[in-house]
Amino acid sequence: MTSRLRWRILVGLMVVLAVAILFPVFFGEPRQVKDQVGGDSWRNLIFDFQTLITGIAAVAAATLTILTMEETDRRADKRHQELIELQVRPDQLRIERALNPQLQELSHLLSELREIRSVKDLIAGSGDPNFQWMSRVALDHLPFFEKLETILGRSQFVAGSSLFDGQTASFLNRLEDSLTTLLPSLERHLKAINPLTHANDTFDYEENVFEYVFFDTQSAIFHALKALDDLVQALQRLSDQYKPSVPLIR
Repeated sequence: MTSRLRWRILVGLMVVLAVAILFPVFFGEPRQVKDQVGGDSWRNLIFDFQTLITGIAAVAAATLTILTMEETDRRADKRHQELIELQVRPDQLRIERALNPQLQELSHLLSELREIRSVKDLIAGSGDPNFQWMSRVALDHLPFFEKLETILGRSQFVAGSSLFDGQTASFLNRLEDSLTTLLPSLERHLKAINPLTHANDTFDYEENVFEYVFFDTQSAIFHALKALDDLVQALQRLSDQYKPSVPLIR
């Protein structure tokens, strides 16, 4: 029940009480008392109804006290809320800076990197399909992984990440671990298939080495996609729950 509704109910009860009491007082027939005549009518009224008048005054004083206490409590609650907003404001701003524009960019990268799942369907011709798959991923998607690493390393994102809940922080750690594995492998593979660098045997795979590199890299890539998907969803929930309030102005 709001204070406004309580006030209306209280006023209504006071009006009903006043009508129920004052009409009989002023218009009702007084009792007949022998040997008591004369005197001032106003004094007689006060004397006859002194108990009633005292009760009305007590009720009015109690009502005023209640209303004053409610107003004091309301102001105290408002001030308490303002103090809480002032205390959490720095954290809200850190979260806002961590999410904007990073969340939008991460969502865009996720949609681009999901295309990796269809790379296998694009492979044609002779040759090792695993080598072709990794070559296609390195050529088409390595820039997106490098962009992802840049976004996660931004100072405003790093500063806000300390306020992430445990689950969101876990998704971020999994993504960073996967990037640590896949980025060097894709970069090395890109050099190995580049005609300008392929002439240098430094970038050639030694016998039986590629298969180990391929499976580790492919696993890291799909782990990164899953972690990125989970992270974007977690950050979106965080964005919905932890919006910065309007700055307080005094």
